[in-house]
Amino acid sequence: MRIPSPLVRLKAVFSLRLILAVMLIIASVFTVTYVSKYLDARKEAKAKEVAVKARQKQLDLASKSKTWNEIDVPHIKVKKARLRTKYADGQIHYKLSIDIGEGFNYYAFNQSQYPFMIAFAGDDEFEVMQIQLSQMTKTSLVNDNGSRVGIDFSGSFTTTLDYYLAAKTWSLVWQF
Repeated sequence: MRIPSPLVRLKAVFSLRLILAVMLIIASVFTVTYVSKYLDARKEAKAKEVAVKARQKQLDLASKSKTWNEIDVPHIKVKKARLRTKYADGQIHYKLSIDIGEGFNYYAFNQSQYPFMIAFAGDDEFEVMQIQLSQMTKTSLVNDNGSRVGIDFSGSFTTTLDYYLAAKTWSLVWQF
């Protein structure tokens, strides 16, 4: 049996170390790639979780009854208009109470070609959406003398949560 020379043994050890170093580099690259993908997936999952929680918080807020600022519309003889809304199942549910003044044209108001609408505007004062009030949901309010003093409306309107959340102010519009 022949004993390899020290130089041959040194070459063999060197080759073995080189092979191990290359394998270690390859393993490191795979590990870094895997860890990077894992961390990216965790970040993405966390971002989705935060977005879902934020959206749920918006939905929870919108589903609570909101009382809007009371307004008056003197040019159509409306003394006061009060509005409450809430958002549920893709719809705005609303209750509108109007106190009418002397000279209010109830006949013209009653005609379907002259609808009342609630107009919602965003922070920039541009209109976000309108709700046409249905004559079917109207209740006339009378005083002890039998004179009309107000009108109540209630109903619902299909819209998105984003439009509802964008609405910051409201006005009463009478289209004629």
